Amino acid sequence: MERRKSRRYPIECPVRFRRLGGGKPSETGQGTTLNMASGGLLVATDQRLPEGASVELAVEWPARLNARTGLRLIIQGSVLRSEEGKLAVLIRKHEFRLAGSSGLTPAHSNY
Repeated sequence: MERRKSRRYPIECPVRFRRLGGGKPSETGQGTTLNMASGGLLVATDQRLPEGASVELAVEWPARLNARTGLRLIIQGSVLRSEEGKLAVLIRKHEFRLAGSSGLTPAHSNY
């Protein structure tokens, strides 16, 4: 039986992420989204993060604004599951940004 409340959509986009809070600088990674829903996403990556960890992700969105300007979906959430090759994230907050802009806070411009 399906337990998910919202439908998942298969979408492959490049993504970069980092652990927020007490994470080490090495707790960053990149990968590709496998699927997304309104409440979460699944990322293919070789980086493992602990369950419950707060994370920020920058997803390179496939659509363009006015057919020209790239978009980036910035997500703040928490790790639901981290297993070999996959990272499942619960979305708590999200925001679209222009691709040339930084993450959610000015101090984190590495996206």
